[in-house]
Amino acid sequence: MKSSAVLGLALGLLCAPAAADDVLRFLDAPDRRGGQVLAPPNCQGGLRNDDGSFEGATGYANAVQVGAYVMALDIPAGFQPTRVCLCWTRGPFNNGTDLDFDVVFFADDGVGAKGEPGFPGTELGRTSARAEAIPEFLKDGVAMYPVDLPPELRALSGRIHVGVEWQPFVNRQFFNCNDTEAEGSTERPVFEGYSHVPPEPFWSPLSPMRPTYRAFGTVLYGELVAAHDFECRDDLPGCIPPP
Repeated sequence: MKSSAVLGLALGLLCAPAAADDVLRFLDAPDRRGGQVLAPPNCQGGLRNDDGSFEGATGYANAVQVGAYVMALDIPAGFQPTRVCLCWTRGPFNNGTDLDFDVVFFADDGVGAKGEPGFPGTELGRTSARAEAIPEFLKDGVAMYPVDLPPELRALSGRIHVGVEWQPFVNRQFFNCNDTEAEGSTERPVFEGYSHVPPEPFWSPLSPMRPTYRAFGTVLYGELVAAHDFECRDDLPGCIPPP
């Protein structure tokens, strides 16, 4: 995806480690106003937790060899996922505009460091992808990139954790977009995101380290394959109600 669109808002940039984990890096617009979102037609609508505006982004320190972020999405019965769109942006000290990454899927059967349920657990699959001409946050905002799912990942259903894994040490200053809220606000729910940096044995919830976090810009698309008790909505492209 290539674009010469210029970010209309005057954004400031904050890139700092999280208080509880110095491997995390964040980008934020100081005024908490979302900027330009470059999205092709097949990355609009869908099963999503964000509100369509991305006021920040989350990445890793350059020293991190491999890092991953995921977020839970609920796939209704009878809905077959066929595509996922991921939102990316770059910091000012990046080493290029293109990124090779994996889209990863985990079951909701894991536990946290203290035995808490509902964490990413069993890996269900992954597929390789590439995002090109990723915009720089300060200049051009963020962009959505579609990735078609292979047949073996189209049978996923229920609550799963979906996200990205990449090599920050090789591909520096790339960030996964996230929807944010003013710190301390309770106006919108938090759809918890999780971070993992091997060889750590557990996934870490993101919101305790990033109080403004609300959701990642990860969106699923698909088609209705069975009637069940599923209602098609305008924000589910490709969903055709049964006769």
